[in-house]
Amino acid sequence: MKMIAAVGRNYEIGIGNELPWRCPTDLKLFKQLTKNATVVMGRKTMESLKRPLPERHNLVLTRSRGYIPNGFYPAGIDDVLRLPDPVWVIGGGQIYSLFMPNVEEIWLSHIGVDVPGADAFFPAPMMRSLGFVPVETAYTQRANEDEPGFFADRIQKVVNGLPDWNHWRTGQWKKQPWQGTSMRIMAFRMWMPALAKLMSSLGVKVGERLPLYETSSGSDGDCQTYRDDHPRR
Repeated sequence: MKMIAAVGRNYEIGIGNELPWRCPTDLKLFKQLTKNATVVMGRKTMESLKRPLPERHNLVLTRSRGYIPNGFYPAGIDDVLRLPDPVWVIGGGQIYSLFMPNVEEIWLSHIGVDVPGADAFFPAPMMRSLGFVPVETAYTQRANEDEPGFFADRIQKVVNGLPDWNHWRTGQWKKQPWQGTSMRIMAFRMWMPALAKLMSSLGVKVGERLPLYETSSGSDGDCQTYRDDHPRR
């Protein structure tokens, strides 16, 4: 099971049950990743979509017995956890929190906008506490200057200090864990703090490294804001 979301600078995902921005590049990525898969959502997300997503099996997690439009299908938590892959959790905030302990990978699109008055947030503190770390920045290009700044991170759960590689042996990627440039970069990032500490103990001065994320306060509590001066922006 995987998860996909688009977030603003303070991990906003919605306001008034609407998407707070227009970013065709992100929508294209969403369609590419979730096509021919099962998508799992809450009732509010279903209502915001207004119609089922084509070429996907649309499941709605709901406690009520209210009306569900044609093309959407009600499901319980146990039903979802028994589903064969590919399964994507697509929101909203409560559904992300509910299934995050069960997902192996998160695709997080960072949209370069602030959303004053946002009333729905991605559970970033929970994501960090569960040990998810970025392993690859997969997309960085926006279609045109009218779109907000955009990049998408592929994020995996860390197990005993390393990402969980089980799905690499059974999923669509057949490479060994440390093959590929992105994996070598990830390994470098993971070992850098220990290397810096060793160099410091030997008397070697290590230059200050700016954090990738800054901490800011928002409606979701202690959230992270992507640095505007980071070269990937």
